[in-house]
Amino acid sequence: MAEAFLGAEVTGGTSSKKKIYLSMRHLEGKQDSYKEAKGAIFNYTYAKGDKLRVVSFVDPSGSGAISYPKEYIFNIIEYEYVSTSGIVDITGAVNKSYRETGNFLVIEDQEYSNFNASSVRNGNDYWDNDTIVEIYRPIKSIGPTVYREIGEVNDVIGGIHYGDRNQNIAVTGDVAFASGVATATGTPKIYPGDRLEFTEIVAPGGPTPLVFLES
Repeated sequence: MAEAFLGAEVTGGTSSKKKIYLSMRHLEGKQDSYKEAKGAIFNYTYAKGDKLRVVSFVDPSGSGAISYPKEYIFNIIEYEYVSTSGIVDITGAVNKSYRETGNFLVIEDQEYSNFNASSVRNGNDYWDNDTIVEIYRPIKSIGPTVYREIGEVNDVIGGIHYGDRNQNIAVTGDVAFASGVATATGTPKIYPGDRLEFTEIVAPGGPTPLVFLES
């Protein structure tokens, strides 16, 4: 980030309700910005619900150590182009007009140490310490969440689908024929798609030839 300011209208009150203006002039809005100077493709349009996350910053002690804060996330309020003075609270006369105009990302103070409104006001914030940020847009749910059951994946070997059940089991039971329909009773339970192989059917008149039946 280039640097951070508070809104000029902010006077008193709790800092958690204050706006922080982050200058985006290093990316766009000025003749020497990356977009204007290099022809870079950078088109950000604010949408309600956008967030800003601090990814990293360089330790101001001079050691060069890079810190990666955990979950420093801010609500983005707006993306504003400022063309006149008096919108941001800026101190000092050095490049005043250049610094107080241009594109600003406006965020809501969340009281994170060294990134809050108080540190910006006191001039000891870390926003300009080679701070890298990420702008992201959480996915919004457009309807109820649908959960679909996914069954187990099992092998098919020799035409037999293997799984939790025993694929080859001897069953003893009774088969009743009525009007061309056979009804079998016995254990274990059978399911649609099972293949029934009758090795022997004992009828009142004696054994019958081998019969194959698929459910």
